[in-house]
Order: sequence, then structure tokens, then C-alpha cells
Amino acid sequence: MLFRASIEIEFDYKKFCFRLLGSKKKLYIFTKKEVNALVQTINFISTNIQFPGLFRIIDNRQNVQIILKKFKHGDPFLFRYLYDNCTPIDCTNALSQYLLQHKPLMPQRIQSLICASNDGVTIKTVALDALGLLYDEFKNCNNFILIYKLLDLMKILMTRGSQRPTEMRICHAPFILVPMFFEETREILLNYKKICDVIHEMILLSGLLRSSSELSKAILQNRLSYDIQRTCEMNLHRKPKALNKKNFHRRLSSIELLIL
Repeated sequence: MLFRASIEIEFDYKKFCFRLLGSKKKLYIFTKKEVNALVQTINFISTNIQFPGLFRIIDNRQNVQIILKKFKHGDPFLFRYLYDNCTPIDCTNALSQYLLQHKPLMPQRIQSLICASNDGVTIKTVALDALGLLYDEFKNCNNFILIYKLLDLMKILMTRGSQRPTEMRICHAPFILVPMFFEETREILLNYKKICDVIHEMILLSGLLRSSSELSKAILQNRLSYDIQRTCEMNLHRKPKALNKKNFHRRLSSIELLIL
């Protein structure tokens, strides 16, 4: 299992991985029809990713209410309706509202992992472990496709959207997803910036969810890199052993043998 391979690392945070946060709100499982309608909307937004104000402007509430009803009933032809009658702003408003009504999208164990203290652990490591756990325990659920498509949409928004980050503007994609992915708890409020950093890294790495082998390889490579870095740090801080007379003669003999 992908996550099992990574969790064996001797991180200080592993004891927090399955700590529960606040209330235990039951995870809403979307139907296949709902997911299909939501994915059609995400695809429509993706094709209009340059449209200004996505996820930032509220517009045309009547259209939004119609889209919300079509989400609920799983309209199989929603893309055509959106193309003929709606703007990308209508779609982002409806998508945000519908997902916020059914939050949290993330399973409780993944929320716990991301919100743990994780002292001394890189953001990339936490993000990879979260993706691994998501794939291992959620891949056969309808919600998995929805979460993957949301992460992919945010990646497109970050790289090609009108609000992509610059030196003067931060990336707002993680701030869009966090309210959808998590319950509103004290831990979320206290660690909001750190959680957004992890979600940002998950967005960048979201393409790994397409292939279990690539995801597993990335997790193992990250583990190896961490082990090497930790070993080097330990060696740097280790005090050299005192060279007594016995050890001196032993090393001298070894050097003489090498010369001979």
C-alpha cells in the first residue's frame, strides 16, 4: 500500500496521523450522477480558465440556482446548458456553493494528517502522504474523481488562469479549497497558513493521482531523500571519537597495510 510504505518513516508526526479533529461530521458520498454533473462544470470552467474573476466574483444568482438544481439531479447534459446559458462566473459560484453545502470533501484521516503538527517534516512529504492515503483508501469512491478534478482545476488556475500568482500577487487556489476540504475547527483556524501550504503542494503534485505506480515511486523517492538528509545531519552533529593510543596504533597499522 502506498501510504503504508511512507508512514514507516520515523517522523515525529506519525503519532498524530490518525488524531481526530473536533466533531466527526459524516462524509457525504456523491452519487455518480452528481459527480458527472460536477465534472462537466469543472471541465467548462477549465476551458474558460482565462475568464477574469473566477471564484472571486458573485454574479447572476438566478443562473446559479438553476445550476445547483441540475447538480442535485445529476443532469447528464449540463455542459451544453452551461455553454448556451451561463458564464464561467456562474459556474464557479454554483460549484463553490454546492461543495460547501456538502463539506468536508476530505476524509477525516486525511484531515488529521494535514492538520497535525508535523514538526521537522517537509510540506512535500505531508502532501505526498496525504495523496497516498487518499489513493489507497478512497480510489473506489465517487468522491475520489471529484477531488482529483478539483485539484487539477486549481493547478490549471494557478498556471494559466487570469489570477495566476506573480511577484505581487499570491496564489489564491488553496484558499478556495480549504473551506471545501475541511471541517471548521479550532485546529484549522490556528494552522490555516500551514494547511494552505500543504494543499498548494498537493495541487502541484495532483497529476500523480493518475498512476498508482508513479505516486508510489514519488513517495519512496521522497522517503529515500529524507533518510539521506537526516543521516547527513546526524553525522554533522555527531562528535568525533577521541583517538586514544590503542586506536592510533590500530589505524597506523591499517595505513601501513594499505601502503604495502
